[in-house]
Amino acid sequence: MSILFKKLLCSLVFLFCAFSLFSGEALAEDSEGSISTAASNIQQASQKIAKSYFYKEQDIRYEKAVEQMEEGLIEFDKNLPTLQQGIQGKEQESIMKFLLSSYEKLKAIRHKPLTKKNGAIVIDASESLFDAAGFLAEAHLPKARTTEQTILEETQRLLRQLERINKYYIAHHAGIENNNNVIQLRQAVATFEAGLSKITAHANKTGALKENINRINKLWPIAKDFYLGVQQRAQPVIVLAATDKLTEELLILEKHHKLQTQKDPQKQMKLKH
Repeated sequence: MSILFKKLLCSLVFLFCAFSLFSGEALAEDSEGSISTAASNIQQASQKIAKSYFYKEQDIRYEKAVEQMEEGLIEFDKNLPTLQQGIQGKEQESIMKFLLSSYEKLKAIRHKPLTKKNGAIVIDASESLFDAAGFLAEAHLPKARTTEQTILEETQRLLRQLERINKYYIAHHAGIENNNNVIQLRQAVATFEAGLSKITAHANKTGALKENINRINKLWPIAKDFYLGVQQRAQPVIVLAATDKLTEELLILEKHHKLQTQKDPQKQMKLKH
């Protein structure tokens, strides 16, 4: 075997090992990302189910509420196997058991009539799901992401918070009134507003979907005024319509950023979050 051939063979072996290592890391990150996404989707589904319960039981846009509750249940069940397969360690196993227990509680109560006790159970179960799924989403979030990936995550966070805000609003209208729920609503509004500022700044920098961002920023102050005015007045039909419109605009934004992450030229220039 010539020296030249040996050098060539060594180079090929080195390149193969490097490629295998890189591919393995990329696959592991993709897997973690899928698990994190599944947990985040479960977060949003839990809020959608709870919100829909309060609308349905008050006979406010009943058919729409029933439809959205079914969508939430389907979304939850679709993402659950992916999340379960990714569970690692005793802590995550315990949180997964807690999540499943809370889900069973929410499913069991959804057909029962609205009372203060049942309403409180819906709030408690949905918050438990939101926190448990949020912990698992964070635990599996890839450490290195591109700018587009972080903006996509922020957009999806806005969608989750929007469902949660509407849940607290309509629950208060249903008579589930306590100071903690109002505090949680206000905190969710503040979280949404901070996230909106981030994606607006990104859009101003890149020029992407500026009309879409402008529509969201015009509608948000109106919706925010209704959300924060829950203790003074109640306009549940208007609030549901405004929330649905905001959701529609955010879904357009989410679709755009999903496409951008697939063709992002900075794929190899990963940023720490």
